[in-house]
Amino acid sequence: MPGKTALKLTKRSVEALIAKGRDSVFWDSDLPGFGVRVYRTGRRVYCVQAQGPAGPKRVTLGRHGEITADVARR
Repeated sequence: MPGKTALKLTKRSVEALIAKGRDSVFWDSDLPGFGVRVYRTGRRVYCVQAQGPAGPKRVTLGRHGEITADVARR
């Protein structure tokens, strides 16, 4: 996503992510629109974002730990 840092989302990289201050979304460098949202509590969820007729739409795919980045990517 424009203006955001993109990185390869793997199990190790997702576990190292930290939300500073507010909830943060980190986008995958390989698959546009695929990312992980990191909450201040440390909870991480995989999400996908696409442009719809009314603006951007973000859908949660599952929690990190319950599913892996590879499963969420598929």
